[in-house]
Amino acid sequence: MPCHFCGVVNTICYWGPRPVKSWKRPVLLIGFVPVLAGCFAYAWVMLQHQSIPGAVLGLFLLAAGACGIVISLFGCDDCVARLFGDPF
Repeated sequence: MPCHFCGVVNTICYWGPRPVKSWKRPVLLIGFVPVLAGCFAYAWVMLQHQSIPGAVLGLFLLAAGACGIVISLFGCDDCVARLFGDPF
């Protein structure tokens, strides 16, 4: 039975299924935490400088980072493997 995130992950990740590995979930979580923090800082600075295009880009990347964290915490193993990709 697919999880709630399978439809979103299938839309974002156009590549096919990837091999499920137990190490992908913690690495995805650890990898997206700095992305989320960095994108938040970038969006904050762009908002302070009143750069609307930069702020929109920062908020878009912030949403992508949040999506990665939520899927790494609550997604099924297939979603995590597909979002992580195939590094090797």
